[in-house]
Amino acid sequence: MKRFSAIISDFDGTLVNSEPCHIHAWEKTIRDTGVTEEVDYAAFIGVPDADEARELIERFSLPFTVDAFLDRHRRDLALFYEKIVPFPRVIDTLSRLESMGIPVACASNSERSFVADVARRTGIDPFVTFYVTGDDVKALKPAPDIYQRACEMLSLPPVRCIAVEDSIAGIIAAKAAGVYTCAVATNLPRAMLSGADIIIDSFDDVLSVLGST
Repeated sequence: MKRFSAIISDFDGTLVNSEPCHIHAWEKTIRDTGVTEEVDYAAFIGVPDADEARELIERFSLPFTVDAFLDRHRRDLALFYEKIVPFPRVIDTLSRLESMGIPVACASNSERSFVADVARRTGIDPFVTFYVTGDDVKALKPAPDIYQRACEMLSLPPVRCIAVEDSIAGIIAAKAAGVYTCAVATNLPRAMLSGADIIIDSFDDVLSVLGST
């Protein structure tokens, strides 16, 4: 019997090249408040939007509640939806996994409305068995809740699943849930992904991980 029976993949920065769009949207949101100071938005990769909004509000003493600021950011992010595309070979790999009988679940800190919209626009949705998003759990990554929920919905123990992540928070979450973790080096240097069980260059390398078990 193969060791692994399912894939649980992060969404942003893993299946779709959306992190640049998130960064551009945050840049616009902040710029429209009149702030001109440079911000290292890449440092927020994997951080829940509410936490990022809270930190930016505090840093720049902005006159917004977190909810109001997130509403502004959601409108800005929607302007970039059309620029979000799957990473190379993602669709082919998802199709291959489907033909192998390997279900793929999506585990994302992002809001369900965003994930569902982008997955539909990019052609990913038909290959995803289900989504667990930031709307579905109380504690987001780096807490393990999203991965625990995904394993429950797959009716599989964590050791039978492979997580694919691009962020430190995601790696911590998957490992805490007991899921074998592949870090894909799409946004962060490989040295920053050392907490994963294995580091891969792109999503399609997960096929090699499956084949080696």
